[in-house]
Amino acid sequence: MTSSASRTRTDAAEAVDLPHGKGLLAARDLAAGETVAVFEGPILRFADVPVEELRHVLWLDGDRWMIPLPPARWINHGCEPNCDVVDRPGDPARFDVVTLRGVRAGDELTFAYNRVDRPDELSALWHPAWTFECRCGAATCRGRIDGYELDR
Repeated sequence: MTSSASRTRTDAAEAVDLPHGKGLLAARDLAAGETVAVFEGPILRFADVPVEELRHVLWLDGDRWMIPLPPARWINHGCEPNCDVVDRPGDPARFDVVTLRGVRAGDELTFAYNRVDRPDELSALWHPAWTFECRCGAATCRGRIDGYELDR
């Protein structure tokens, strides 16, 4: 049996090496609303997150931060994402990565790292380790990702 820490593939997605680093690709044609991966992993206070994990840590709420395990760990940012991260009812320690629209086999799966759902979340901590120059290629690419924005 493969542990979730070493998994690189689900029925719907596969972690691969891309020119810009690891990424998650659709393993088959996907319909809108399909769960392609699950964010799960240790949940810590921000002060307890190891420095080497700062690039990957996900803010959950308050001072709860998750160090995601593969394969969801490898999903990249996209300014026009084809996935979103949604709460899993009754399970506050896991979050589903769900397709927003149909995705063809081999296409990269992405979500917007910098989008939040509520205006009060805009003031949440943004660590300098998360700032980067986006190269997603979308017509609406924001260029520099340097803070949260409200989901449209």
